[in-house]
Amino acid sequence: MEIIYTTSYQPDIMLFGLRIGQPMMVITDLLVAAVCLYGWRVTPARPAGASLCRFFFLFTGLSMVVSALFGHAFTYAMPKAAVLPGWLLGVVGVSAMEQSAIERTRDLYRREIGRLLTWLNAAKAGAAFWFVSSTLWFPAVEIHAAAGMLLMIAPLEAYRRIKTGDISSKHILYGIGLLLTAVSVFIFRWIIGPWMGYADIAHIIMGFAIWQFAVAGKKMGTEEAIAQK
Repeated sequence: MEIIYTTSYQPDIMLFGLRIGQPMMVITDLLVAAVCLYGWRVTPARPAGASLCRFFFLFTGLSMVVSALFGHAFTYAMPKAAVLPGWLLGVVGVSAMEQSAIERTRDLYRREIGRLLTWLNAAKAGAAFWFVSSTLWFPAVEIHAAAGMLLMIAPLEAYRRIKTGDISSKHILYGIGLLLTAVSVFIFRWIIGPWMGYADIAHIIMGFAIWQFAVAGKKMGTEEAIAQK
């Protein structure tokens, strides 16, 4: 294995004649994708809130795979726009999770409020699609995700938790808390060493956050089964 030093804090490697960029970022991206796959498998297709949560796992997992391949592993051979599909999949994933929270709380407020929140979610996703596609500015993806998690999902799930005692809402809120920790790693650029930088640490924390979402998704199915009985 040959180590290739680059302008990034993390060197590339040459493995069996193939150059792999930022290998630990690739591994941690795929780790998050694997947790997303688990969440997708254990979350039921019904009711609507659970189904949309399942879409979150699907699109977020695909986003991480695209990021691993085109954003890190082979970025040296790709145009900058190659990462765009992964970013847009991430936008769709967060919007699906927002809509899941809207659907899960519809019975707790007036129908008009749910309709308004759905329109706001669609408008925000559309604006993010347009802006990210036009500028290729990754922080816009992060801003969209942060706004969705903190301003839409967290308040709605907290409201559902208070009103109904829903345990899945508790796990979603735990997951959002872990995502905030991951963001702080990015902000302060915590680096353990050349093979474990802030992106790698944040991805690992993100994996635990999505695992909490997966626990919540699995429990949505349990609650539905109890409701049917």
